[in-house]
Amino acid sequence: FEEACDICIKKLEEISDTVEFGKDNIGPLKKTAMTTLSSKIVNRYKESMAEIAVNAVLSVADLDRKDVNFELIKMQGKVGGTLED
Repeated sequence: FEEACDICIKKLEEISDTVEFGKDNIGPLKKTAMTTLSSKIVNRYKESMAEIAVNAVLSVADLDRKDVNFELIKMQGKVGGTLED
């Protein structure tokens, strides 16, 4: 098991990319978030939804430790209206 884990980690390090970002430079994070938003419902609002997602993550992220507590992020559905609301 340990050997398989080491092989997987090595392969992930080979194929991974580094994305440079900061609180003042969220463009790369927003672009990454937009690539995941491809449903027909969200497609029209892809850019604004990506910005909301990035801002939510950055608001709870500890950038020094490179850690995010996703338990602190909550999404609420609202009846009626549009995604723009």
